[in-house]
Amino acid sequence: MNRFYVSLENRAVISITGDDRKNFLQGIVSNDVNKVDAKNAIYALILTPQGKFLFDIFIAEISGVLLLDVEKSRSVELLKKLAMYKLKSRVEISLAAEYQVPIALLGADSLKGNTGEVKAFGVDGIGFIDPRDAVLGSRIIGKSEKIFELLEREGYVRKPYEFYEEARVARGIPTAGIELIPEKSFPLQNNLEEFHAIDFDKGCYVGQEVTARTKYRGVVRRKLYKLEVIAGAPASDEAVIFSGNQIGEVKSVAGTCAIGLLEIEEVEKVPSGTIFTAGTAQLKILS
Repeated sequence: MNRFYVSLENRAVISITGDDRKNFLQGIVSNDVNKVDAKNAIYALILTPQGKFLFDIFIAEISGVLLLDVEKSRSVELLKKLAMYKLKSRVEISLAAEYQVPIALLGADSLKGNTGEVKAFGVDGIGFIDPRDAVLGSRIIGKSEKIFELLEREGYVRKPYEFYEEARVARGIPTAGIELIPEKSFPLQNNLEEFHAIDFDKGCYVGQEVTARTKYRGVVRRKLYKLEVIAGAPASDEAVIFSGNQIGEVKSVAGTCAIGLLEIEEVEKVPSGTIFTAGTAQLKILS
């Protein structure tokens, strides 16, 4: 059996109920909330009016309730932000303390399907393939305190958070607080269109105008690259150097994989397989 699970203690769950729950979120987040139903979950962003990152969220629905998988350390801040937008919308927004923290399932024998595809999990739970990248496995949100027992009966072996982090970095997926810095990071610099966080056909939302203009004018100058650590061990936020020039910085490191935010023009100048340095470490860009 190649089944593993990781308890995502850095995430929490917010619930939104009420007749206006989807319309309310539709004008706030970067993805199309109308795609969320019994068969599909989405990944989305909440941005500033200037198009900069504020929050990332996974949105699923169970029994008429929208469940938001959110960054735990900033969940109260997010609640305040949503309350500010509520106005006369017929919705109730709260921390869903009855749900366990989200759980990631990984491994060749874990839940399979297309990105965002919902899979039933237990009586009071919902599972869905990671909407960003199916290779990153699936996520579970459940009420039952026995959810860990259920997983282990199904043959899943518990792994530490570092196991999940290695999978994330290997796929080049940005995460809040590291690559995604509130009020500083731009979505397209962080490849978030590629990871299905943005729907350019859905219409208006906060930050939509700047995001669309950036895409259609092609003004992205830096972006995230997947890196392979050839030698040494770079630290995050360590400058990446080529031919004496600093072209970016390392954002995340896990094992022999790393993520760097680099200048696109500088990267395109050098041949494939070029070795870069970050401190005493050596790296190359992965395709």
